[in-house]
Amino acid sequence: MRRNSHGPFSSASQGFPGKLQQEPPPVALSTNRPSIPVLTALLPILFSLGLAAQTGQDFAGQGALLAVRLQARSPKAEREEDGNGQKIVLGQVVNTEGEGLARAVVHLKNKRSQEVTTHISNDRGDFRFRGLNPNVDYEVHAEFNGGSSPTRSVSLFDSRQEIYLVLKIDTSK
Repeated sequence: MRRNSHGPFSSASQGFPGKLQQEPPPVALSTNRPSIPVLTALLPILFSLGLAAQTGQDFAGQGALLAVRLQARSPKAEREEDGNGQKIVLGQVVNTEGEGLARAVVHLKNKRSQEVTTHISNDRGDFRFRGLNPNVDYEVHAEFNGGSSPTRSVSLFDSRQEIYLVLKIDTSK
């Protein structure tokens, strides 16, 4: 059988004179496959998740897999999986008499990344570090007029979400 130049599913006939050539019926596309515009829009996401390598395979069910992968990567989902929220380290910088030291410099060191965050204590000597990762160890110390407090540790094994520290500096030196 010869097919015409109008495509494989054209209803026009060609061939031997007097004979009507029937074309096969059009093939119905599966409804469980995403459309081309949907795939085009999702292509950058699929590549980033490694799903685009499955081009020869059926994409049915990949939408649910994509949703699961995206949910597992969200910070909110990670916090819910841990069962812990973010930690807060707060406290007061005081002298040997227990009086708050205003404008003391408080250093918080992330032991995993070695990143140091610094805050200045308020008029009463209070300080606060919010939004800390509960799965990291930290070190905290304060400095004031050349003096320094002993370094205090905040362990990832401490399950409290709010940790209060008193950092004492000997100012008589």
